[in-house]
Amino acid sequence: MLEFKGICTVDEVACAIVGYDSGESNFRMTLALGNGLDAVMKGGSEYKGDMYIDLETGWVRKVTLDEFVVTEAEATNAPSKVYGYTVRHLLLRLVDQLYYASSPITLLASSEKNGKNRK
Repeated sequence: MLEFKGICTVDEVACAIVGYDSGESNFRMTLALGNGLDAVMKGGSEYKGDMYIDLETGWVRKVTLDEFVVTEAEATNAPSKVYGYTVRHLLLRLVDQLYYASSPITLLASSEKNGKNRK
């Protein structure tokens, strides 16, 4: 789901705030542990956050992401279930081209170089 939340400034630039939400999702996994033993993990997850979009250029200047995962695991012959709760908070920011021009990232530079040499 996408939702327009309003207008703000990021780094002194006017931006639209667009919220997003994956909604709830469920999963179930069966894991082979070896020696004929299996574990079953089931649970649910959801992620949501905000995108801050530069009104002049259309570039995304900032993104927040919050993810919540709840799990229940049960192994063959295990005495009890194992419960888990994981929360992740991410922040992505636009970095200007001048920053990268003065200090290129080695991994990206080598990938570009390798790409040019391919036939």
